[in-house]
Amino acid sequence: MWCVFDVEAPKPHESLDRALRLAAENGIKCAVTNPCFELWLLLHQRDHRVYLTTQQAEQMMRGLNCCYTDNKDFDYSHFTGRHREEAVRRAEALAGNYRHSVDVRARNPWTDVHRLVRKLLART
Repeated sequence: MWCVFDVEAPKPHESLDRALRLAAENGIKCAVTNPCFELWLLLHQRDHRVYLTTQQAEQMMRGLNCCYTDNKDFDYSHFTGRHREEAVRRAEALAGNYRHSVDVRARNPWTDVHRLVRKLLART
């Protein structure tokens, strides 16, 4: 079982530590994105390596004018195949920037959603 979390920035969710601890205690794997899931979506379209607030990530996705709406809907075709491979590569590169940082709040931008995606793809 997996759970997907946003950290949110600039103000992280107050219950983030508790949620991550409860998940670990119950054998639930977590895929976390800081600041938000939109970063994972953005990595499908372009690289991004500097601090980002939730609002900025959402604005950047809207600014692409290709695959994300004001209602937070997205066109799935922009997030598969080559686009997905690029997102995984970019997420792995971000992970390398934070090897020594334990607290997910300090990792921005960062995501490990690619770990969940790899598990799902391995089952197909």
